[in-house]
Amino acid sequence: MAEGFFKSFLAKFRGEPIDWEELEETLIRADIGVSMTQKILESIKARSGFASADTVMQVTREEILKILPPPEPPLFPLPAKPKVVLLVGVNGTGKTTSSAKLAYWLKSQGRTCLLVAADTFRAAAIEQLCRWGEKLGLEVIKSQYQADSAALCYDAWDSANRRNIEFLLCDTAGRLHTKSNLMQELSKVARTLGKHDPEAPHEKWIVLDATTGSNALVQAREFDQSIGLTGIILSVAPLDIQLHDTYYVVAHFHYVLVAGSLFALFAGTYFWLPKWTGHMYDEGLGKFHFWASLITFNLTFFPMHFLGLAGMPRRYADYAMQFADFNAFVSVSAFGFGFSQLIFLWAIIKCIRGGKPATAEVWEGSHGLEWTVPSPAPFHTFETPPTVK
Repeated sequence: MAEGFFKSFLAKFRGEPIDWEELEETLIRADIGVSMTQKILESIKARSGFASADTVMQVTREEILKILPPPEPPLFPLPAKPKVVLLVGVNGTGKTTSSAKLAYWLKSQGRTCLLVAADTFRAAAIEQLCRWGEKLGLEVIKSQYQADSAALCYDAWDSANRRNIEFLLCDTAGRLHTKSNLMQELSKVARTLGKHDPEAPHEKWIVLDATTGSNALVQAREFDQSIGLTGIILSVAPLDIQLHDTYYVVAHFHYVLVAGSLFALFAGTYFWLPKWTGHMYDEGLGKFHFWASLITFNLTFFPMHFLGLAGMPRRYADYAMQFADFNAFVSVSAFGFGFSQLIFLWAIIKCIRGGKPATAEVWEGSHGLEWTVPSPAPFHTFETPPTVK
């Protein structure tokens, strides 16, 4: 989304004076935050000379880099005991996959590590980590579902220590940071590991979905208060989670709904209309309606996929500036689709009012009793019951 913001901003303001109010609104909508937006604006205004779109990009990057911590030293093992890395976070951020990726990286560095499937609550969480362990050629310490994850990590430390394993990676269950009882369970895991080694867990990393936005700060703050974080992993959540609350869902849903239902309704109406009315409809008008509907339908909903991929949220009364062009295009196409349905309505009205008389068997190859009676069918369809062969 940030990349889309910069591209859109450069395209709109390059070579033109900056509109300060619009810039402030755009930065806030890009989820940079109010305080950071104010710092960026003050830094831009403090610079002498013409404030261009390139200046905004440069200052934004500089201000964000200022609040980031300095690079941490590499992850080294401890001299005579396993180094425990506890991976925590809310549901669905990619903790299990991040555990496997970290294990793969450590193994590629020549380190030994042991994975712990401490997520004993989520369905298939244990199987998922075990599958990763099979692919990586690493052992996974596991237990039964609903088991005490603190006790599991305690036993895993014993196993790693006896075999001189350098790193113990504990994949914990996802938990909402707003649930105090779940956060207390996580604290219990840390305290239990501390019975073996007062300094354990040595690393407590939160896994955050990189597309979350400023809510990630709230998550990190709550987990830090609970166990004291030492690091962050920014993950990219699975595609379905990233797109769940975006316009991509709107586009995909309507592709199924409109194409599967509305166009079937059109086909059924054109098929039965001559039998119902006794008149043939204007075929040219029907073809025009079909092609106009098909084209405007695609022009309306296909661009919404790109809006969703760019991060535009659904169920919002307004949208950020970088989505404006596609939204304008979609709006015009939607009016075209609506106009196409007026053509459909006129085709029906015109058929009802008159036209070329329809025969009993309107369509070649049609079969059934309904095609053996006149069009439209009389009130009493058959004087004698027909014989069905």
